[in-house]
Amino acid sequence: MSLVCLVLLAIAPERWTASLATHLLTIVFGDIVLLAPLRFLVISFAPGATPIGQAAPRPAMRWTVVALLGMAIGGFFFLGEATEGNGIPAGRVILVAAVFIGLALAGLILAYAFLGAPLGLTMSADPARKESP
Repeated sequence: MSLVCLVLLAIAPERWTASLATHLLTIVFGDIVLLAPLRFLVISFAPGATPIGQAAPRPAMRWTVVALLGMAIGGFFFLGEATEGNGIPAGRVILVAAVFIGLALAGLILAYAFLGAPLGLTMSADPARKESP
């Protein structure tokens, strides 16, 4: 799997980063290329990871928390960028905020999707395992 990801990175054309949209998609693609093989590495080092906590929130609630956390992280990154130096030109504030928030959101969702279960951040669907209320 790692070899396939390495080959994909090597053959990705440099011209894909010429426009903003393809540049952002390239960043998300890089996240996937990083996290997909990392999942197998985490599984090999922590094969018996157990879920954290006792109560299992609904899956939709877990994804909502991940999404809100991703947007909050992106918002903090944006605020850091906006308050640094000369700031951001007024006409580009919304675009820059969307980029920071969107990339942080995409990165955290991908990280949770690939690494949530191997790190024990999701609850087991094993019916033999009893969860206390």
